[in-house]
Amino acid sequence: MSSIDAPTTLPTANARRGPLDRLFGIVLEPHRAFPALVDDEDTHPVEPFVLYALVTLTLHAAETYRLLSLASDAPFIVAKRLLDVVVKAGRTDLAVVVGAALIVGAIGRLRGHSFLQAAMATTYLLVPLTILKALGGVLGLAGVDLWWLPHDAVDSYAIVVNGKVEMGRFAVKCLVSYGSGLATLVHWLVRAGTPAATTATRVATPPRAVVARSGAAIFVGLAGMLLLGSAADIAKRKDQLRPHLSGDTFPSIPLRRLNTGGRLDVLELLKPADAKVMVVDFWASWCGPCRRSMPELSTFAAAYKDKGVVVVGVNREPRDRAAARAAWKEMQPIFDSVVDDQGLGERLGLTSLPSSYIVDSTGRIRHLHLGYTSIETVQAEVDAILADGP
Repeated sequence: MSSIDAPTTLPTANARRGPLDRLFGIVLEPHRAFPALVDDEDTHPVEPFVLYALVTLTLHAAETYRLLSLASDAPFIVAKRLLDVVVKAGRTDLAVVVGAALIVGAIGRLRGHSFLQAAMATTYLLVPLTILKALGGVLGLAGVDLWWLPHDAVDSYAIVVNGKVEMGRFAVKCLVSYGSGLATLVHWLVRAGTPAATTATRVATPPRAVVARSGAAIFVGLAGMLLLGSAADIAKRKDQLRPHLSGDTFPSIPLRRLNTGGRLDVLELLKPADAKVMVVDFWASWCGPCRRSMPELSTFAAAYKDKGVVVVGVNREPRDRAAARAAWKEMQPIFDSVVDDQGLGERLGLTSLPSSYIVDSTGRIRHLHLGYTSIETVQAEVDAILADGP
């Protein structure tokens, strides 16, 4: 049998592809992999997004570590906050990919492809971008910070020079981040509908399984180095980054009073002999759930005032005290509030608003709640502490 007649491991366009091939064939041979993805009924944007999210969270390891430390107290809120980290850090990347997916889907539909499959295939261009992000992160951990790599987003401070956006840097970062994907799409648009490659040419091309495994090895190697390097960095700063959890002592920091002069360390509210429990509620004027919980807390504070329970608010708008004061005047709770102008929330590892901490008379955190919590839950926890005695 001649070499031209020899069978090839390359499939036809409609052959089914496994996850490894779908995800990593596009790394080394995007011009060949992308057309197959367009015709693959198993493509799904979740696959490339998971890889992108994992690398993005690793690049923001400090925030990820703090959130994961709180997972046992509020798993659903932590999961949402992790997603928020990915979306916020990658908003430009994701916007570019979604826009490209809509355009490619429309063009693909005109050329006889499925709109949905063509659009979903475009999301796999996140994989080469993710590898570049991991490379930039690894080099950054090694002390080589190349601003033009996409580990810092194209809309980050990496494009700012002397306080001004440098358009040259912006153009370079866009080219590095999205140039490969754009070239892949242009190649597909130009070549779509042209005759398939000859058998001889296809035999000379490496089997796609080999290409996919090589792409996977590149991703795993870089992502693994990034993860190990980030974990080592977190281990060095663990005590600084770890959020305050149940059982920890509430930080002692004097904060500016919201409506009156002077400062107040909220722990001072536990100094009177009859003080037994303190509820510290973090809030902001723009926070809808905060406004919902404030009247409930005010009613609770009035009912438990004679039981040695004190409630205090901590506003998280040090740069907009006017808005905080206006909201406080509108809500008119019976307890006082301070303004967090000294980073108390950061010390605690605060991740969402509203958040509340229930502190006993020794200054120890007994319960913490991320997000809105029913007043019935707070009341039950306070009652249990009061029943335990001093």
